[in-house]
Amino acid sequence: MSRWVELPLEIKWSGPLRSYDLDDPKDRLVVYELVLQEGDGAQVREYIDVDQLYDLWDEMYLPVGVETAWADYFERVRGTPVRRRWASLNFKHA
Repeated sequence: MSRWVELPLEIKWSGPLRSYDLDDPKDRLVVYELVLQEGDGAQVREYIDVDQLYDLWDEMYLPVGVETAWADYFERVRGTPVRRRWASLNFKHA
């Protein structure tokens, strides 16, 4: 049995595909990246499972501010450091 989601237009605002199978790892990765970049707090809580986010972490490409916030969360709450793709580039974020 698959778990399909249809993302709202404010998250997936371009391209034809808005329905994704969360049981498919590639689809889940796309959904998580889109929701973390485009969604609001309620949408993040609705679509993101923190354990699955942690499992996908090394495959994700996120803006520096989003990546930093979640990396800080994982280190603070789980006590587990995660990859920080942007750290070596000395980006400053707001």
